[in-house]
Amino acid sequence: MGTGLTTDRHSLNPAPRVLYGGLLALLALSVILHFFGLSRFNMLVFDEVFYARYGHNYFHHLAVFDVHPPLGKLLIGAGMWIADALGYAGQLTNTLSGAERAPWAYRWVDALFGSMLPLLAAGVAWELTRRWRVALLSGLFVLLTGLFLVEARYALINIFMVMFGLAGHWLWLRGLSASSVRSRYSHWLLAGLALGACVSVKWNGLSFLGVIWAMTGLAWIAARYLPTPPRFAHLRWKGLIASFVLVPALLYGAQWIPHLRINDISFREAHAQMLRYHQNLKDGPSEHPYCSRWATWPLMIRPISYLYEAGRDAAGPLPPVTEKVPQSEQRAVFAVHALINPLLTWWSCVALLGLAAAFVFKPPRAEAPYNTEGRWPLGYLLLAFASGWLPWALVGRCQFLYLYMPSLAFAMVATAWAVDLLMSHGNTGVRMAGYAVLASVSASFVFFLPIYLGLPIQPASFYTRMWLGSWI
Repeated sequence: MGTGLTTDRHSLNPAPRVLYGGLLALLALSVILHFFGLSRFNMLVFDEVFYARYGHNYFHHLAVFDVHPPLGKLLIGAGMWIADALGYAGQLTNTLSGAERAPWAYRWVDALFGSMLPLLAAGVAWELTRRWRVALLSGLFVLLTGLFLVEARYALINIFMVMFGLAGHWLWLRGLSASSVRSRYSHWLLAGLALGACVSVKWNGLSFLGVIWAMTGLAWIAARYLPTPPRFAHLRWKGLIASFVLVPALLYGAQWIPHLRINDISFREAHAQMLRYHQNLKDGPSEHPYCSRWATWPLMIRPISYLYEAGRDAAGPLPPVTEKVPQSEQRAVFAVHALINPLLTWWSCVALLGLAAAFVFKPPRAEAPYNTEGRWPLGYLLLAFASGWLPWALVGRCQFLYLYMPSLAFAMVATAWAVDLLMSHGNTGVRMAGYAVLASVSASFVFFLPIYLGLPIQPASFYTRMWLGSWI
């Protein structure tokens, strides 16, 4: 069996300086948005009431009953452990996480991971297309979704899963075109670790791992029936199993050790408890007011309200949770909505349909490395999007918009690719349409930024952002 590709990726289409400069600018913007006002709410927001406390418990050897694998809470706990060592002199603190801490102490690790997410999306796009504008637009669109930003500014765990998943895919794609067998499997070892960490945050992280096996299986089938098989059709199965079965499984098992010791429970019983919890969840508003169905996520029908509080004035801080503010003094509200940038997600639906049509009707071509005219990059994106989204159609329990995040990341790469095709078109009107899409989603992000960052706004301004009745 052959060893796969031997083409040096750097000789194919080296990254231009404009890509590096754009990524640095994107990173700077991402860091600012993720860390700005991180301690604004001196409380536990949404599921911080669970995850911040669990993170504290792990590092203080206290019992934890959780319905997800431990890694996400271990990361939050590690962040608090580091912050505790730094101290909080002169800062507003609370004891809601289990000890006296400033709010940034249980949020900064999420913000750090979230800041890196646009770069990983750009990396995946670059490996697929070798087009610098697709890469930069992919990273920018991930930032402009708003949902990733909101999730990464609080002690929540979904951002860890998506970040590790995208890192695994980026490393897998780099390994596909490595210049040597050693380089390929070095990348894939790291990819396996990242994907193991992804599943160690939440079980639905398996969708990231499943895409790699599905693409490999399809490539092996195509190798038997097509005269020009995909570029990864002749890879050794032993290396794949080691990288994408054994390594993830070992990491997944190892991260359970603190949980099992602290709670004096077996690996099997811990998983049985988690499974029973998810099986017993019901659906509908009676279970949770912000439940939503999988089919509504791309259309942005039902967001999640993480916080809505009355403030004293537009410039002042949020009053303590227990303090009652008279109606006459309520000059501003502080709201945080887990809401996807509506124009961006609606454009992404159009982009995905367009790429699906291109995949179906595009004539077959040789699948040369980085030949973006071939079908495999389109098939990869469509499969990655569908694998994180469609399985939820089989689940009857209460679902939330944040479950769409794995698919949303790939939808942004697809949207960037479609917008780049418009911007590169020979017709001036078509090119202007591409720039109009970029301008519209950027303006929409700025418009919704106050409810992404929890900035003080007037009640009337808040309601002007509730475009649909189901958003409230």
